[in-house]
Amino acid sequence: IVKSLLSQERTTFNGEHFQITNAPCEPKPVQSPLPILVGTGGARMLRLTARFAEEWNTWGTPEVAGDVIQKLRIACEKEGRDPATVRTSVQPLFFLCASDEAVEKLRPLVPADRSVLGTPSQIVDAVGQYKELGFDEICVPDFTLGNSPSERLDSYATFWNEVAVHFR
Repeated sequence: IVKSLLSQERTTFNGEHFQITNAPCEPKPVQSPLPILVGTGGARMLRLTARFAEEWNTWGTPEVAGDVIQKLRIACEKEGRDPATVRTSVQPLFFLCASDEAVEKLRPLVPADRSVLGTPSQIVDAVGQYKELGFDEICVPDFTLGNSPSERLDSYATFWNEVAVHFR
């Protein structure tokens, strides 16, 4: 339905769960076709990702994301799709800490399954693991990098100069 709405003048669809008649969707996207990105880690949605999406995004530590990317590859194979045709991205919750002591103080306060916390060198190691797992892109959300805009900018500068520099 979505692909038709984004590419056709009008769309009619009569399915078991959804019905639309002569539906317009305007304005049309500038990019054609608009790539479908699905963010998920669940088995059912991974099957739908393998069937319909151009890109997939997930959360998680390297261990969690590594397990899920493998499940996506299996879902692609079951759909008869080459897993390399799905662009992959991961968005862990990065917590950049100045010291090992700061890491240990913060660790019990963050979600363990999706957080990557550490000093810049520890974050470099984690980013390297995502790269080895085959992720095409790593998204760095800003809401974990500080409480104020200036703290976030400082953290981004540290991330860029001490982490990202290793992967350019």
